[in-house]
This record gives sequence, structure tokens and C-alpha cells, in this order.
Amino acid sequence: MVAPGEVLSSRSAAVSHRRRAFFFLGTSESGGPAGYYHIAIMLAEGLKQNGWAISSDTPAWRPNVGSEYLFPGGDLEEARLADLIVIGEDWFRHRTNRLPRWVLSGNIPTVYINRSDISRDVRTIYSREASRYSMILRTHANRYLRYPRNCAPVVFGISERIERACSSAQVTSRSGVMWNYRISQFPHSVRELADRNVKPVIAQHVELREKKDSPG
Repeated sequence: MVAPGEVLSSRSAAVSHRRRAFFFLGTSESGGPAGYYHIAIMLAEGLKQNGWAISSDTPAWRPNVGSEYLFPGGDLEEARLADLIVIGEDWFRHRTNRLPRWVLSGNIPTVYINRSDISRDVRTIYSREASRYSMILRTHANRYLRYPRNCAPVVFGISERIERACSSAQVTSRSGVMWNYRISQFPHSVRELADRNVKPVIAQHVELREKKDSPG
């Protein structure tokens, strides 16, 4: 078994070849995309910025119209040569997706992305197979569940591509901060903590504008 700390290396690490990450993204029962790969995109773009080659089981995600796929798609056998295997957040959502048995052999560091907006996903982190992952990246953790030792929190990040796209956009500069939880009719401990301890501090220094998205 490979320890979580050994999964990712820094840009300065000396390697004899270009490191390769293989993403199992899967498809839906109809043959289309399994979902929207929020965390997988963030992780793949970060690895690519650090010189990693990206492979996947299915082509997905064009950063720009007409651009090449971030996940190019390819033969599953390519995963056997990877330095890192990533199981996408929507993989277990569809019964048609099956991992090759050798994936959890422990020979290749394996990361499973677990997004909590799908209620049944939480059960997959407590399975016997999940204990063999090098790391589980879990979004939206709460104080009620006791998570496995190989589970770590993950958030949506900003890649260099997003930063470049936003810096070149012609927009009118506005001061202040927008405070928005998307659909705010489902409060949880993280939002309650932020409202109580973070929002008042920000409001003391800058204008704070609140917005609530419609459930529709």
C-alpha cells in the first residue's frame, strides 16, 4: 500500500520520466458523460501545470470551445503504466462503470474523489475497497460523520488557466465581497460557522453583499 503522502510530488522532484495520471471518469447508462467532473478537472489541471501527462478512460472537458480535451480518452491498459490513478467523483453513480480488479492491487497510488452532493456517495468511502485507496478526497465534510483515516478534505481551486482567463476579461471593477451559498435553504455546520465567525469580521473591513440563489 502506498501512503497518501507519497501520492503527489512537487515540481522540483527529480524523475526519470514524465509522470502520468490516469483518470477513471466513466459514462452514464446512456453512454454519455457520467456527470460534471468538478474536482477531477481541478486536480488534472494542477497536475498538468506541474508537468504531468493526463490520460483517461473517456474523452471529456474542453477548457475552451474547439480546444483539445483535458481528458483525452484512451485504452484502459494505459492505466497500468500510470504513476497515479484517480477515480472521478461520478464513477460510482452509474452501475455500468466497473473498475478493473488490478486497480486496487496497491501497486499504483490511487485517489478516489468523493463529492457529497450525491447522497449515496458517502457509503462508498466506508466500503472494503475504499480502505485500499491511497487517499479519498471528500467535499462538504460535516461534524456528524466519522471519516476513514485515508479521507482528506478537498475544495474547488483556481488553476492557472482560470486565473489567466479572468485576468484578461474586460469587466468593471467593484469593491466589496459577495456572500453567497448558492441554494441557501439547506444550512449545515460549515455555513453556520462561517456566518457566525467569518462574516462579521469581513463586514468590518469591506462592503459585504449577500445574495441567495433561487432553488430553480
